[in-house]
Amino acid sequence: MAEKVLKTLCVFFLLPIILICGCGSPQEQKSLVTDFTADFTAQYRGVDVKGSVTTNRQGVTSISITYPETINGLNINYRDSQMEISRESLVCSADEAYLPQRSFPSQLKSVLKGVAEGRATLTSQNENGYTYNLRTDLGNCKITADKEGEMLEAEIKDSEFHIKFSEIKTALS
Repeated sequence: MAEKVLKTLCVFFLLPIILICGCGSPQEQKSLVTDFTADFTAQYRGVDVKGSVTTNRQGVTSISITYPETINGLNINYRDSQMEISRESLVCSADEAYLPQRSFPSQLKSVLKGVAEGRATLTSQNENGYTYNLRTDLGNCKITADKEGEMLEAEIKDSEFHIKFSEIKTALS
């Protein structure tokens, strides 16, 4: 008899603990993915730009432009505050400050760096994903992400910068 009472008491005391610790909300916030490769289409100061980007949380970012045709094949690589611009066999390296702050690569790098540093703050969420706000030197950036934390798009209205990511491959993919 005492054994049955002890088992019953155990269930009543352990059940609430299991429920509290074991059950998360059905849609927990995912942090933004920082290590990924993706294609992009962008609007920058009224110009369509297409290409691909690879980035990681250590600050290594590579941007390859495929459109407009006049700059097709342009590659911009950032690593340890150094930048390398290349096209075909021509390579130029310089300090990151070489490109103007409002240039397309600088703005994209600023967004990716802010995300990697964890400065993006969640502003809303729904069943499809999340919306974040990131303060940059050029204004507030609105970032939308899917349920897995993969960035789908980013926009800085004050600087006419809007980018959409597709074909996203994360480091875990």
